[in-house]
Amino acid sequence: MASTHSVTIGYNDGARTISKTETFGGNTADSESSDVAVTAAVTNLLIPFAVTRSKLQSMMLVCDTACTIKTNTTTGADTWALAANEPWYWSNKTPYCNATTAIPGGDITALYYTQAGATTSSFSARAVQNIT
Repeated sequence: MASTHSVTIGYNDGARTISKTETFGGNTADSESSDVAVTAAVTNLLIPFAVTRSKLQSMMLVCDTACTIKTNTTTGADTWALAANEPWYWSNKTPYCNATTAIPGGDITALYYTQAGATTSSFSARAVQNIT
């Protein structure tokens, strides 16, 4: 199924705001998304989410509380410690970091979510990848 995602990046120095919207996808793209509500402390909650690193165009992870995300296994091929409300983001339009550097563990077959506090939280993951 065709899919298009847009990401807006902005910067404000107090005097002026600049922003740019990047668009990913189209007729040869497919998306992956997951939204999870967590109501208590949890360790290694399995979240279905799969992307092929070589086909990835854009990916974002964000949670409204601090959490740890691991890929593929509970020991993590890749591990990201997310601060509350601070997204982890990568795109193939990012000139300083390729997918191999951003996601060194390879293809993602699943995400594992860990949260220490008993606070209710919301985690979201989005990705768009080429299907050709």
